Amino acid sequence: MFRRILFVATVAAISLACSAEKGDPAADSMPAAADDSPLPTARAMMHDATGRELGELMLSEDAGRVSVRGTLHSLPPGEHGMHLHMAARCEPPFESAGDHWNPSERAHGLENPAGPHLGDLPNLTVAADSTATFNFTNAEGTLATLRDFDGASVIVHADRDDLRTDPSGNSGDRIACGAVTQ
Repeated sequence: MFRRILFVATVAAISLACSAEKGDPAADSMPAAADDSPLPTARAMMHDATGRELGELMLSEDAGRVSVRGTLHSLPPGEHGMHLHMAARCEPPFESAGDHWNPSERAHGLENPAGPHLGDLPNLTVAADSTATFNFTNAEGTLATLRDFDGASVIVHADRDDLRTDPSGNSGDRIACGAVTQ
C-alpha cells in the first residue's frame, strides 16, 4: 500500500514539474510581483457612443499603485481629458459611469494643490492620424478598491482637462468609455 501511495505521489510530482517547465503562455505574458506571483490586472475595451471599438487599455497594480496603458484609435486629434470613474457602466452619453474614482475625497486635478482624485489621469494626446498611446501610473490605489462593488470604467472626454478645476477639469462631454473587467 505504501509503495502504491509513493508511486502515485512521485508520478504527480513529475507531472507537475513537467507542466511547470513548459510554462503557461498566459501567465508568462502577465507582469509578476517581486515574489513571482502574477500582479493583479484588468482591462477596458474602449467604445464611442455609437458602439465602435476604439482599442483596449490594460490596468495593472503593483505596490499600491495602479497603471493604465494601451493604444486607442479613431478618436478626434488633440488633447482629451481621461479619468477613471466609479461604475462599470458605459451607456451613452456615458454619465452612467458615475463620478471620478475619489475615495480620498480630494479636489480634481493632477496640478491642484488640494488634489488629485485617484481617478485623475493626464490628458490623452491623439495624433493627427487619430491614434494615441497612453501609459501612466497613479501615485496610489489598488484594482480591488477601484472595482469595488459596482466596478469602474475609463472615460475619454471631448476636450483637454485643465488639471485643476472641479469636478472634471472643464474637459467637456464624455466621448468614449470602457468598463474595467478582469
